Amino acid sequence: MTFLQGNTINRKSFRHRKVDNKKPLRIYTPGEINEDDCIPVSRAGIEIETGVEKEEEEEWHLVNALKLRTESMEKGATASGKATIPVPTSSRRISYYADVYQTHKWKKPSTYVKFSWPVEECIGCLYCMDEKDDIWLADHKQKPNSKLDEDQFEEIMQHFENVAKNKPQLLAKKQLPSWQDCEVCLPESLHSLKGEAEIVHKYWKTKRWERMKQYQKVGPLMFEIKTQEGKDEEDHPWTCFRRRELKPIRRTRRTETASFDKLRKIRKDIHSGRHLMVNVTVREKTKKQKIELDRKIFEKECTARELRKKLGIRNETSHEQPKRIRKSSFAMDSLGVTKTKSGIKLSKKDDEYPMTDITDVS
Repeated sequence: MTFLQGNTINRKSFRHRKVDNKKPLRIYTPGEINEDDCIPVSRAGIEIETGVEKEEEEEWHLVNALKLRTESMEKGATASGKATIPVPTSSRRISYYADVYQTHKWKKPSTYVKFSWPVEECIGCLYCMDEKDDIWLADHKQKPNSKLDEDQFEEIMQHFENVAKNKPQLLAKKQLPSWQDCEVCLPESLHSLKGEAEIVHKYWKTKRWERMKQYQKVGPLMFEIKTQEGKDEEDHPWTCFRRRELKPIRRTRRTETASFDKLRKIRKDIHSGRHLMVNVTVREKTKKQKIELDRKIFEKECTARELRKKLGIRNETSHEQPKRIRKSSFAMDSLGVTKTKSGIKLSKKDDEYPMTDITDVS
């Protein structure tokens, strides 16, 4: 058994094929068989459990240690050399440990819950000036009473871009928001620069129109992350965050039919249950209305009776329903008359004494 563990044969070397009388099988003579082929190998597999990952089984030190261990087990004696796997020592003291890992005294925080601002609010203005903006701003500063600097210019341009982004109905018609639209939502930090902002708005519209003519598309002046919007942009090199499309599981037509039948049955049950609940609700509402009407009728009848008593009216009014008198069958039973489907049948006593007509007696 120890000899089998040292062998490198594994279960993957076998080809699972059925024995068939129509296929020829090769016959070996005793001289053609090698000694390795005579080893009784079990098809259940003889893989060695090394206790390490598959990628690390080819590491040289581990292979050498396993080889020496196998040889010692086969010979039944101790191996000639001691197989060791080099491991870095942990007893050695590092001289520069204090420089790398500096110790800081822990201080109790005022609160255990901490939060941070979003990145968009921390990085400041997202609009960056280009060469055209520098030229225009330099010309604008030469005018008298000009107080606009670069940071304020970028903040105003970003405000116009945000307003245009929040009005897609205008961009769809290839229109830009007017100064009145931008002035309404102007931030408080730019209220003192309304005059400058109106001048910048004219420059911003001119720049957007030039960009629209150049790219034949209503695009923003600020660069944004390009996401996948359609199939035409799947191979675009600047498209970020592509959707991961999973291949649908291909099912047989029988499985699809069974699933469709189950879904159709579930839909039918839900629809019938909903219809039943609607009918029950209508019935209960009708019952409630009937009870309320009966109560009102009873109250009106009580009021009418009290008024009749006060006025001395004894006759029943026409609106009251007359009492139904149940007809008693005592008179007919006393005469021995029984009812049948065809008519009235007389008893046996009446048959013995038939009734005579008055005309015959006379």
